[in-house]
Amino acid sequence: MTGEVGTGKTTLCRSLLEEIPADVETAFVLNPLLTVQELLATILDELGVEHPDNAGMKTLVDLLNEHLLKCHAAGKKCVLIIDEAQNLVSDVLEQLRLLTNLETNQRKLLQIILLGQPELLDLLKRNELRQFNQRITARYHLEALNFEETCEYILHRLSVAGGNASVFPRATLKRAYHISKGIPRVINLVCDRALLGTYAQGQYRVSPETLTQAAREVLGLPIQHRNLPVWLATAGVLLLSLIGGTAWLLARSADSFLPWLESSTPVIQELTSQGQVAQQADLTGHANLNHAYNDLFALWGRTFEDQLTPACDLAGDIGLGCYAISTNLKGLQNLDRPAIVQLDGNWLTLSQMTDAGVTLIAGNRQHEISQASFQQRWSGQAWLLWQLPPGWSGPVQLHDQGETVSWIKARLNVAGWQVMAPENNQFNEQLAEQVSSFQASVGLQASGIADVPTLIHLNSIDGSVIPRLLPAGLPAGLTGDASKREGSS
Repeated sequence: MTGEVGTGKTTLCRSLLEEIPADVETAFVLNPLLTVQELLATILDELGVEHPDNAGMKTLVDLLNEHLLKCHAAGKKCVLIIDEAQNLVSDVLEQLRLLTNLETNQRKLLQIILLGQPELLDLLKRNELRQFNQRITARYHLEALNFEETCEYILHRLSVAGGNASVFPRATLKRAYHISKGIPRVINLVCDRALLGTYAQGQYRVSPETLTQAAREVLGLPIQHRNLPVWLATAGVLLLSLIGGTAWLLARSADSFLPWLESSTPVIQELTSQGQVAQQADLTGHANLNHAYNDLFALWGRTFEDQLTPACDLAGDIGLGCYAISTNLKGLQNLDRPAIVQLDGNWLTLSQMTDAGVTLIAGNRQHEISQASFQQRWSGQAWLLWQLPPGWSGPVQLHDQGETVSWIKARLNVAGWQVMAPENNQFNEQLAEQVSSFQASVGLQASGIADVPTLIHLNSIDGSVIPRLLPAGLPAGLTGDASKREGSS
C-alpha cells in the first residue's frame, strides 16, 4: 500500500493490527533502514523467537523457517508488515523475495505487507527488482481526501469529541481543504491549532483567517492563494475601478488581491442588490427539501445514508425535532439556529448570519449575499432542527406533567430564575409565570406556554454543542433584568 506523507498509512496499519484474529501472528517493522541480517533478527524478535547474538544468515533463516512451520502445523498464519518500505535497499528486498519461497505444498508460510510513500513504486520498477515486483498480488494507493471527504472528516472528529459542527463554517472548511490538499495529518495539525487560536480570541467559530494563521504557525510556510486566471484578475481590476481604488489595487501584490476581493464581496453584493451593478448572484440550490436537510443535518454533526425516509422521521431517532416557521429576518436571528430557506425556487441552508451578510450552502456550493438581497428573495418560510427535551410530546401548558416539565424547571434554574420544583412534575401557575417572564426576556411573546421557540431558547442557555446562526453573543435566557429573577418561587 502506497500513499503520500500524512495520508494515514500507519494509522490504517495500526487499525488492522487491532483487529488481527487470534490465529494470526504478526511482525511489525517500523524502521526498515536495516541490513539483511538485522532485518531477519528484527522479524524473529517480533515473532518472539529467541536467537543467538550475532547469528549468521543461515541460522536466522533456519530459525524463521522452523517457526513458520510450527505455526502452520498449529493452524496459524504469519504476517510481516514493513512500514516506510520506500527506504528498503535492494539487497533487503531480494531477501524478502527469498522469504516468500518459504512454503508448503499448500500455501506460502509468510505473508508480507509493504507500506510506503510513492517512491516505493519507483523503487519496484527497477529492472533488478522485477522478480520481486512480479510477486506482489495486491496493490492499493491511498489518495488524499477530496473536499467533501475533508468536510466529513473534520465534522466526524468534532462529533466524536462531542463538539459543535458549526465551529467550522463552510468557508473555513474550504480554506482547510485548500491549505491541507486533503492530507489528514495536515488537517489535524492546522485545525487543532486553529481551535486553540479561536479559543484564545474568545470566539465560537473558527474563521478562515484564523485557520490561515494557524497553518503559518504549524507548517512554517506562508499559505499562498491559488493563482487567478488572467481574465478573472482583469475583470476584478475593472470592477474595482468602478467603485474606486484602482491605483491602490495596482500597488498591491498579487497575494493581496484575493483576500481583498473576498473581504469586499459583501460591498459588491450590496451594490448588486441596489442595482448599481447589473448582475445578481445565481443561487443554485436543491430542487428537493429533503435533500436540503442533508446539509442541515451536517451542521449538527449528523449524516444519513437513508434518502427515502422523510428527514424529520430520521431526526427523531437522534433526539432532534423539525420545526417549520413563517417569520422575518429578526425572527430567525432570535431563534439563532441554522435553517432551510427557499430563494428563487431553490432550497438552501442558511448557515450563518452577520452584519455583513448571510451564508447559504447547498451540497458543496456556498453563496454569500447581503441581508438586503436575502430579504428580497426569501419566501419568509424556514425549516430548522432543534434539540428535543426529555419526554417531549408537544407544547407544555398549565396542568401538564412529565419529564419535560422537570427539564424546563432545571433549565430556568440554570438561567438564574430560581424556580422551585413543582409538585408531581406539574406545570403549575407559578412555573407558567416564570416561563412567561423568561419569554419576555428573550424577545418572545409572553404566553406562559412552553412552545418550541421557548424550548429552543432554553436549549441555548448552555448549548455548547448546538449549531448557531449568529457568530457570537450572550446565550438566550441570560438577558433581561436579573432583579426579576431573584426571589422567585
